[in-house]
Amino acid sequence: MEDNVSTALRMKRGKEVMKKRWLTAFALLIGITATIGALSWLPIQASAAGSEGTTYYFSTLNGDNNNSGTSQEQAWASLNMLEEKNITLQAGDKVYLERGSIFNNEFLHLREVKGTQDAPIVIDAYGDSGKALPVINTNGQGIWYQDYGTALDNAQHVYRGYVSSSILLYDCEYIEISNIAMTNRNLDIDVEYNARSMMNRTGVAVVAQNGGTLDHIYLKGLDIQDVEGNVQDKHMNNGGIYFTVFKPENEGSTGIARYNDVRIEDCYLKSVNRWGIALAYTAYHAKFPDSTISNEAAQTYGMTNVFIRNNYLEDVGGDAITTMYCYRPVVEYNVANGAASQINAKDYKGEGTTGDKPFGCVAASVWPWKCKDAVFQYNEVYNTHNDGGWNGDGQAWDADWGDGTVYQYNYSHDNEGGCFMICLQHAYNSVFRYNISQNDSTGIIVAATNPNADIYNNTFYIKEGVPFVYTNSGSYGALDVKNNIIYYAGSTPKDENWQTGTCGYANNIFVNYNNVPAGTNNIQLSAAEGASLMVDPGKGGTGNAQGNALNTLSGYQLKDGSPAINAGTMVETPAFLFEMESQGVHADQDFFGNPIGLKPDIGAFESDPANEGDELLLVSSVYQITEDETGNSVNSIPKNTTVEQFLAKIQYTSGATAQVTRKGVPMEPDQAIEGGDILTLSLAGKQKQYTLYLEPEYYERTGWTATAGSAQTGEGAERALDGKLDTLWHSNWDGCTQDEAWICIDMKQKQTVSALQYVPRQSQVNGLILEYKIEFSKDGTDWSTIPSVTGTWAKDNTTKTVTFAPVEAQYVRLTGVKTASDGALNFVSAAEIYLGRVAMQ
Repeated sequence: MEDNVSTALRMKRGKEVMKKRWLTAFALLIGITATIGALSWLPIQASAAGSEGTTYYFSTLNGDNNNSGTSQEQAWASLNMLEEKNITLQAGDKVYLERGSIFNNEFLHLREVKGTQDAPIVIDAYGDSGKALPVINTNGQGIWYQDYGTALDNAQHVYRGYVSSSILLYDCEYIEISNIAMTNRNLDIDVEYNARSMMNRTGVAVVAQNGGTLDHIYLKGLDIQDVEGNVQDKHMNNGGIYFTVFKPENEGSTGIARYNDVRIEDCYLKSVNRWGIALAYTAYHAKFPDSTISNEAAQTYGMTNVFIRNNYLEDVGGDAITTMYCYRPVVEYNVANGAASQINAKDYKGEGTTGDKPFGCVAASVWPWKCKDAVFQYNEVYNTHNDGGWNGDGQAWDADWGDGTVYQYNYSHDNEGGCFMICLQHAYNSVFRYNISQNDSTGIIVAATNPNADIYNNTFYIKEGVPFVYTNSGSYGALDVKNNIIYYAGSTPKDENWQTGTCGYANNIFVNYNNVPAGTNNIQLSAAEGASLMVDPGKGGTGNAQGNALNTLSGYQLKDGSPAINAGTMVETPAFLFEMESQGVHADQDFFGNPIGLKPDIGAFESDPANEGDELLLVSSVYQITEDETGNSVNSIPKNTTVEQFLAKIQYTSGATAQVTRKGVPMEPDQAIEGGDILTLSLAGKQKQYTLYLEPEYYERTGWTATAGSAQTGEGAERALDGKLDTLWHSNWDGCTQDEAWICIDMKQKQTVSALQYVPRQSQVNGLILEYKIEFSKDGTDWSTIPSVTGTWAKDNTTKTVTFAPVEAQYVRLTGVKTASDGALNFVSAAEIYLGRVAMQ
């Protein structure tokens, strides 16, 4: 066998020393099996214990494997002594590695190690704090076999194979690892470093499979460098820190595999490949649909209570930080420098790859995949590589497939692929608010065939020649762009294509542009006029391993008297942000921590709300507020909401009073709101009234049918009743007349109707209804007896709800009096239409 192994692992001698060569999983496995024996797990099983466990010490400075290992003076020299002594770690046990120690060709693999909430298992450093952290130089040892137990969501993703990991936690929980350094370099063997067959490697690999929900895994203060993994394998345990979930062997017995309460904090990662930090690709990926994601699905099959904070990542081969299949993860105060360093034509096209651009040659820096309500805040990303477009991405931020992604209070600069991408048609409900972008390249907002994304109250400082809106997908997605400072720092004013076919603009300030997009209350300033806007923009600094540079951005604050003050419009804040306040998420402040007023400023800075004056204003992050020529109303109030609860969820002008009345009689705080009650705001002799409406109750649509004035084959009117956001009713692709832009719903019986909900298509703008007419009929013939309802809707992909006086009808017809188009033809479309009634009590 030794002869065969020698042949398989023969060294190429006499060639240039600097040329990287990496090894295949198979060859490395055979070589290590021959030299260190058969692969085995450490036989470590959790057992009940009190909070006081045993402490085991390891040191290469003065350790000896003949020692007891239970005191600093009796430290062991090799990490494999836990296996050699057949030790069973118990709750409360500690494993300490002495600072200054170097554990060459070693690793620490733990399986089914479980502490308790009161007595977690701790792995940490000890000794002279002036010495370097103890380091585990794994060098391709520590091999284990990874198998998700099922193919992944793309057949080209590798889902099983050999992996080398410095630290492996397999079905472990209540474990805390701190202050350990590690590397995992390749050996100089036949295979080139970028070969398709290159072994996957990790610093820390974490796996959930047969332990149900694994709780409390904390990684803190780790130093992970030179992890030379496979540049192309995206979802193996491959990179600096990588969490995965495999299919359980017996789910009925062990439960759904997932993680809860994970923290990755204060870690330093440099030159790791492919990923920096990933948490957590799962065998349950099919439970997360290519549409909006329910809270129930995300909490049942996804990772919960995930925090990734205060980490520094440099020269990551691919993506820096990605949360995957998580429910409300928080990623904050991280710095990523030079991500996607190997997503280029040289490093990505090694032996065994096919095509000019092999599969997977895309990487952004910090982003989510199939997460529900992911929050990214107070991060800094710079120098993400794009390699002249060879990397299909290269942005700082990417709202990828998922639902409810929010980026707020972040700083990006000098990223080759741009600032923020919204990636393709399943990136739902993406929000980019109160961020600062400085000198990002290629395109600032990469709107890649996405459903509507809200881009508001950001400040974009744009360098020479860079467009504001860009796409890398062949077509442009939908953007609702409000309250932004878009400051072009080029040498001469720029002619810009604002892509108004899919993007709407309101209350923005455009500096140094020859043209500005149509829209409400947009402001155009010359470069000279722009000098009155901000203190000193374009001077933001650069963060490092000691922290981010967010404190260098005071130049983006507004000057006294700036035209941006009080010039914005209210934008509804995602409600779930308020629900995450206990997790350190802020919803009601600007980039600099100032409270947001009722008359918001334009840009990422908010001036003193006391300057807003005495105009009566009303806002709410919970209820829908309408103010138009037909009257003012507060809508979608849940049934049984008391007056006290209602008043706690609205904001109004400072100094004003608010009173709720019913038929002119003031209501008590514990009385429940009913439809038709009146809210009155009063200040300095002025009053403003709003009619209150409860949230609609929508009818079950089983058995309903729909017809349309025009429909494309395969996109008929019935698609508006199928309950799927990724299908739609669409008029003929060759266009239709405006008279044909209608859809009629037959409820099959007469019902009281006082609410219609229109769910637009989730990407692009063709067919969005901008002006509507709603008609009613009892027999499908007479449409004149019952008064119709008309109004306007914004040009975006958000759900629209109309409430009106109750009518008795069987047929309801919605007509697009005016619709959106990205060309000369007329279209009309809808993803879903619901009918219901507004409960009066």
